[in-house]
Amino acid sequence: MDRRDYGGRRQFRDAHFPHSTLAKTQLVNMTRMQDSSVSQTLLLPNLGPNKIISLLQDIGIEIRESCPKVNAQQPFRVSLTDLSGDNVEISIESHFHIPRLSDEYWENRQTVLMAVNRAIIKYNKSE
Repeated sequence: MDRRDYGGRRQFRDAHFPHSTLAKTQLVNMTRMQDSSVSQTLLLPNLGPNKIISLLQDIGIEIRESCPKVNAQQPFRVSLTDLSGDNVEISIESHFHIPRLSDEYWENRQTVLMAVNRAIIKYNKSE
């Protein structure tokens, strides 16, 4: 619906799209999706290859232990994606059997972030 304001009065009218536009567009009904993902990119100081490898492993372990609904049929990645000067960039991609538009999704997302935080704290304590 198109909403337009004409002098303090709102009028509604249907929006029309040409079929050629819709034929090229993929529409997704988010309420029907039963799986979700949590992706994060971290930028951390570089403390050497051994500690980075250990951190990557710890992040993966923390997430898997904290979140029981990890979708094993989808990619689960904790990867070093960039080395820039004194920093490293780490990408995290995890998928879950949890509907995207639910309270459970947001609770799980918070659990993932807390798991990553625990791994980083452990990483910082080992310096």
